[in-house]
Amino acid sequence: MAPGGKAACTGCSRRKLKCEDVLGQEACKECAAKERPCARPAPGRKRCKKACALCKRDKLRCEESGQGPACSRCVDLNVDCSFVVDEGPAANQAHTVPCASTVPSSSAPTDDEQNGVLSPVATLSGDVYLAAVDDGMTGSTSASTPVSPLSPWLAKILAPSP
Repeated sequence: MAPGGKAACTGCSRRKLKCEDVLGQEACKECAAKERPCARPAPGRKRCKKACALCKRDKLRCEESGQGPACSRCVDLNVDCSFVVDEGPAANQAHTVPCASTVPSSSAPTDDEQNGVLSPVATLSGDVYLAAVDDGMTGSTSASTPVSPLSPWLAKILAPSP
């Protein structure tokens, strides 16, 4: 806040500068020196419910301008104020790929492996295996496919304790 309990002008606030009023002038000291327009936010300014694309990209507060649907920052910069539809975390899950399906296999993949149905990683005699799971529809399971030998330090960690 500027001295006297007034809110800082939008220019000083955006640049994170100290906003000092000058007696007899409408512009603050910083805006007058740079010959910029000095505008103070209306009292009781409102935050937008969602940030526009520009404010979101720059990680800045998006505030209503009172001049239509554009936010105050977009109005000041004279750019289009657009809002991106956020589909939430469910949209991101559809594009994720399970880690197990990206591991290269040393033999030809089975039908279940091609369909992306893999069981958790199991260890057998020092080798790591990915085993295809019976999907209940075909009634068949495939043999485990070796992926890579276990590192000695990892074998110690995964070894059953006596």
